[in-house]
Amino acid sequence: MSIEVSAAMTIASGGLMLSSSYFVIHLVASLNPYHRPATPMIVCLASFLAGLAIATMISDDPPILAARAALAEAVSSILSLLPLAFVFVTYHLIRTSLRRRPEDPLLSLLGGTTSDE
Repeated sequence: MSIEVSAAMTIASGGLMLSSSYFVIHLVASLNPYHRPATPMIVCLASFLAGLAIATMISDDPPILAARAALAEAVSSILSLLPLAFVFVTYHLIRTSLRRRPEDPLLSLLGGTTSDE
């Protein structure tokens, strides 16, 4: 179950391209008159191009095919980690639902019943 360095670099470059693309979409979707997106857009473009350059150097394919392969590897790696995220969320939901609620002092002022009765 070892991973090669080139596969790890492909996944990392695909993740870099994917995250910079998501951040560009976020910047475009949240534009307002007080927002100055020029610097973040330049950084996102630079990180996307860096990921593309890494993927192209590793795969020896044209840039479009290298980007496609790197993005596909990154998405499949994210999807392979989802079961761990589901276990983590399920554990915390169960832990939260089994926890005893703290006593609310305002409820005792109302004259109602408390949770101890």
